[in-house]
Amino acid sequence: MTWALIEPGFGGDYWPEVEMKAYDEVLADYWRNEISDEDKKERFQAISTYEHFVALKFSKEIGTSPFGRVLTPLLEHEAPTVVEAQKSYKNLASMIRIGHWAVDEALKAIIEEIEPGVHQFWPVTITMPRGKTYPKEYYVMVIGTFLDSFRPEACAEGLVTRTVKNEHFHFNEIKLAMKKADYAGLAFSKAAIGDHHLWRERTLRSWPEFMMSDKLKEAIDAAGLRMPKLYPVKDV
Repeated sequence: MTWALIEPGFGGDYWPEVEMKAYDEVLADYWRNEISDEDKKERFQAISTYEHFVALKFSKEIGTSPFGRVLTPLLEHEAPTVVEAQKSYKNLASMIRIGHWAVDEALKAIIEEIEPGVHQFWPVTITMPRGKTYPKEYYVMVIGTFLDSFRPEACAEGLVTRTVKNEHFHFNEIKLAMKKADYAGLAFSKAAIGDHHLWRERTLRSWPEFMMSDKLKEAIDAAGLRMPKLYPVKDV
């Protein structure tokens, strides 16, 4: 069985309210002092385009050009090392959104045991008000596998609302406000998935955020980790 991860609601233990002021300053400093005037003129034009370029590295495939600029591997300074929570949290989930997806040590260990060397993890500290720091370290996660296993032609009728192909994009949009039963109608090729356990789909535009194998989900469940919702999809 294959599982789709569903983006959590904002503001709780799965998507804490954070700011990234220190990280934003690191990127701004790199923009000011390390990027050549030629690159600024030809590739980025403004700090906002550089920040967008970096953000894409966390969700798009390295080597592709989703907006006309080829994505290069993530550089050391491009991963946040500190994020600032706007309120105190006592029990964050094992997988959370903090601008990018992040996992705790327990989940990182499971993923690396099942798929060693496939995904990237960058340590990040979560600070909280009144000088406190969240007691567990998290790791910003960059998923290293992208597949073409989605099969729009095998999906239940009405779920795929649009398919777009052009020079930079090939994506399928699925309808808004999907329910659990709707996800069961999304089709994915078992042959294309093969032995992969955690991946993003190249041709799904926005969601599901990423996909997971039965083996990985079983290991997470056995460890009792708190995760965003995972819905089963259709294997074909």
